[in-house]
Amino acid sequence: MDSAGFVAFGRSISRGWTFLVHAKGWKLGVLGVATSLLSLQLLLVTLAGARMAESAALERGVVHLDVEPGTLDQRVQELYAHLRSLPSVLEATYVTGEQILIEEQARDPSLAEFLEQYGMENPFPDAFVAVPRDGSTYAELRRFVEAEDDRGGIGPTAFAEIAQKEASTRELLSVVQTVVTGLGLLAILAAATSALLSFNLLVHLAAARATSVHAELLAGATPVITSTPAVTAGAVALISSLIVATLAAGIIGIVLAFLPASSAIGGWFSHAAWTSILPSIPAIIGLEGAGLLALAHLVGRAGSAFRP
Repeated sequence: MDSAGFVAFGRSISRGWTFLVHAKGWKLGVLGVATSLLSLQLLLVTLAGARMAESAALERGVVHLDVEPGTLDQRVQELYAHLRSLPSVLEATYVTGEQILIEEQARDPSLAEFLEQYGMENPFPDAFVAVPRDGSTYAELRRFVEAEDDRGGIGPTAFAEIAQKEASTRELLSVVQTVVTGLGLLAILAAATSALLSFNLLVHLAAARATSVHAELLAGATPVITSTPAVTAGAVALISSLIVATLAAGIIGIVLAFLPASSAIGGWFSHAAWTSILPSIPAIIGLEGAGLLALAHLVGRAGSAFRP
């Protein structure tokens, strides 16, 4: 493109802005697109935060494998190394009975009085604590205990502990997956609605320039020059919708973050939900922006073929 072409291209961009300012009905269209984008953003952010709920369910499903009293230190080290090497175990630690007693007393202050009343010492043996990476961890832990059973070291309650934690964790994960699936379907619907409303707005803008496009083509203008005003107007309108939606989503997020931690939603945000959500926000906005610009370009270019 020569210098004259660049000048013409720049003027067509300026005409696109002027055309948008004087166009009728586009502000209402921008509001509709912004509302649909807001719904989409909230759903996608909630989906991103659902990863924290899944992690929380797995953390509640930690398995305590009691160590048999009198087990030699060398055997304990062997079991610990083997447990940590399991692919489906996210984290494995070894805790003494004294540590477990301190934690239980902190959780239940009446425990110390109970033990003193019945003349009991520490009832908790040393244990391995395994944090599951996913639902397959329990089957692998079961195989681990079976493989090590002949050599001893693992307490007899291991299988019951694994079965109990597996049942409760799978139930929680099932609920989380159901919620994620529902949110995913709603996000798809919101994305389709946003695309349709955006397309409708762009077609309205392109059609409004049909007479001007026809006159410019008759005057010898190229399709690129004639379509640039429509592309510019559409891009500005859609990006304005995205900005409005993002600002509204940010305000809603801030309001939710200041809700009392005792409430369900406030508690979810107060427990570091933003740690999971924040890294996903730039990607969400970037994908939406790229999609809107691509749609504005395609429909705007097609507008050069419109005829009055």
